[in-house]
Amino acid sequence: MTHYRQSDDGPDLTLAQCAAILPLPQEIVDQPQGGSTDPLLQRHIGDACQLVVVLQLCIEKDVNLLFGWHWRALRWASAV
Repeated sequence: MTHYRQSDDGPDLTLAQCAAILPLPQEIVDQPQGGSTDPLLQRHIGDACQLVVVLQLCIEKDVNLLFGWHWRALRWASAV
């Protein structure tokens, strides 16, 4: 069962906000992992990689990052 946080309906991120937070997940992705095979760590790194890609696309395409019901619907559909 997937649990949703109130932040799933949080405010959209502007282009400037996307650019401002991009260094944070990028720093996680760029850190050496020392060959760790911990599945939870690998999942978090994978999530950070996906976030970096999305933020970079928003910046390149000059669009805001939108959150809302469509995000929840996609997460629900992938959990079923």
